[in-house]
Amino acid sequence: MTDTDRSQPLNVPRAGRSSRYRTHSSGSLSSSFGSPSGLTNINNTNGGATSVHSKKTAASSTGNNNIGSISTSMSTGTSAGTLPQFDEKHAAAGNIFEHRQDWSILNRLPLHKRNAIHIRLEDEGPYGNDETRCFVLSQLSMVGCTDVTCTVCGQSMVVYDRYPLVDGTLFLSPIKHSDNGKVSIAVFHNDRQLYLHGICLECLSMRSLHVLCRLCKTKFNFDPIIFGTLYYYDLFAAFPCCQARLSCSKCFQPIVSIKDGLINFSNYSSEFECGHCGSKNHHFVKPFDETFEKHSILNNNFGYMPSILSISI
Repeated sequence: MTDTDRSQPLNVPRAGRSSRYRTHSSGSLSSSFGSPSGLTNINNTNGGATSVHSKKTAASSTGNNNIGSISTSMSTGTSAGTLPQFDEKHAAAGNIFEHRQDWSILNRLPLHKRNAIHIRLEDEGPYGNDETRCFVLSQLSMVGCTDVTCTVCGQSMVVYDRYPLVDGTLFLSPIKHSDNGKVSIAVFHNDRQLYLHGICLECLSMRSLHVLCRLCKTKFNFDPIIFGTLYYYDLFAAFPCCQARLSCSKCFQPIVSIKDGLINFSNYSSEFECGHCGSKNHHFVKPFDETFEKHSILNNNFGYMPSILSISI
């Protein structure tokens, strides 16, 4: 997997915003959209809805057959920091995940996101694009985890055996955003220990609260993020809003100019060496609670504009 597969250049015009947020495993979303109940306005635009839905029905009877293939596709190792060998017991553990029966959750998405670009669903291809799904389910199976807690609000999200994997989205980070084992779940990817995190649908939709940078008070924009998939980099680090976000975590001197930025979103999750103090670290990936503050939103009965509480959560 290459870095360019996971992220797109930052200088994409606004009109192309949704496409730049594709993860490397998203495949052809425009052809993969199924026909979950309640989304007639979307299904009418997809001629292949009937055939895809029948595939989903068949998938429910076959279970997680694809999980068994991970034993031949993942690396092995016995030393610290390497991925242990998978066996039939680990593969069979994929059955601990629920199969999604109720698709009404998709009706809670904003209207402009009820499409195959913003929702990750199963592929129609003969082999599918199953690497990401197998990675998530196998890693969570090893620790017996069937739910993930939202990094932002603390809401629990069930992990499903098929796309969309959760009622929100998932991402990997080189750091723990929380000491809570359900918020930051240790996983191994390419023989590196990373941490799996999630963001729930309510936070992605920005209906109940806003997330603001503690220093510059810029609101974090969740809008273009794809629903139900996994990003292989830290989403909060990928969108710096001020120079402090691109400064050394030790001496606080700037490492990269906010005006220049970096080419790819995933670059912000990489290690950098500070030119001032020589410290090498993931300087741009900072703990969520130290970087952002949350503000609850109250619906205004006299208009459409929400009001924001002045007290942080």
